[in-house]
Amino acid sequence: MISGVNLGNLVGNAFRGALTGEKLSFPEYRGSGLLVLEPSFKFFILLNLNPGETIVCDKGMFYCASLGVKIEPYLINKVSGALLGNEGIFQTALTGPGMVVLE
Repeated sequence: MISGVNLGNLVGNAFRGALTGEKLSFPEYRGSGLLVLEPSFKFFILLNLNPGETIVCDKGMFYCASLGVKIEPYLINKVSGALLGNEGIFQTALTGPGMVVLE
C-alpha cells in the first residue's frame, strides 16, 4: 500500500480535504489478487470516464477510483444551491480517464 502523501503535496491535500471533507490521503494498491474494501449497505455505481470527461459528485458519494482519475474540489456557482442543498460550497470533481466507484 502506498499513501500518496509526500512533503510536496501535503499542504494541498490538507487544504482540499478541509474544503471537501475528503481524507488527507488516499491509499494506493498495486499488484495482483483480490482487494476487499469496507462493506457498505448502499448501492455502488460504476462509471468509466473517458479522457477529459468530468463529473461532479454530491458530498459523501465518492468511494474510490483508478489511478488515472484526477480528484479535485469543485466550487458551486449558485449560493442558493450550496445553502439550501446542505452540500456546502465545495463538492468533488472527478476527471477521466479511468474507472470511478460512487456510493
